[in-house]
This record gives sequence, C-alpha cells and structure tokens, in this order.
Amino acid sequence: MSFSYTDKQLNNLNGDTAVYSVNSEFARRKHKKLVVNKSDSELASYETNTITTSDGQEFRVVATKSHKGTGFDGLAVAPIVNGELDYKNVAVIAAGTDPGSTAEIDKSETTFSYYSVI
Repeated sequence: MSFSYTDKQLNNLNGDTAVYSVNSEFARRKHKKLVVNKSDSELASYETNTITTSDGQEFRVVATKSHKGTGFDGLAVAPIVNGELDYKNVAVIAAGTDPGSTAEIDKSETTFSYYSVI
C-alpha cells in the first residue's frame, strides 16, 4: 500500500471541517460536525471520525487534541486506501490562530495552519 498526500488534500485537512472542528466551541459556532477519534458505534449525531477531501479521498481520524487554555487544536489522520487504514502514512495537522476563539491567548486577525506528514 503506497499513499502520497497532495497539496490540495493537506489544505483541505487544514480547513474548518477538519482540524479546527476538533474544538467543540468552533464546531458549534460554525455549525460543523465535531471531529473525534471514536469508533463508528460510539459516534453521536453531531460527531464524525472520517474526513473526506474535495477529491473524494477519505481519511480516518486517529487522534485529536483540543486545549482550551492554549487554544491548540490538532489531529492525526490516516488515509483509507482500498478500504484499509494506511497507518504508514499518518498526517499530523495543527490548526493556526482562530480569531473567534474564546481561548485566553493573544489573538491575531490572521489564521495560520500547519501540517506534517509522518
């Protein structure tokens, strides 16, 4: 199994339906599903554990972190290739600044996103 991320997929994973939506306050404010690392049977109706990019590629959420005090939001995803999770190609995505966040941090009007493919 070999998978290579495209720039477009990584940009999609940096969007509000992905990394920013690990934050419950953001997901509620933007009317998005909360991105979680749960099995399908544990999901609530307002949660998702799969992200589909604009090219139709599906990714399973394997870890999330949202820290209210620092404003950090991040996730790790594995691509689904031929119906199987590809844990050899996990991407770690960290959200940038969310000017609308309630976190007690220095806020900026500019939003930055970061990603790393491991």
